[in-house]
Amino acid sequence: MVLYTPLDHHDIFEEEEEEYQMSMYRGRMVSSRTDEMGKQRIVRLLSTDPADYLATEFSPGEALPNEVVQNYR
Repeated sequence: MVLYTPLDHHDIFEEEEEEYQMSMYRGRMVSSRTDEMGKQRIVRLLSTDPADYLATEFSPGEALPNEVVQNYR
């Protein structure tokens, strides 16, 4: 379905806002959120190095170890 409207996507389709946390993990900045089991999982990697995106340890959905609680706001 195509909607031709001047409204923003978020104004039409309301989504729940999720709380994301910025953390340093192995020297890379990652955005993570806490899942229903209490573990922090990677949502997004913020890096300028293309090789970082090929590393499986930075894949979205990967759990962060508990000692990585260096959060930034």
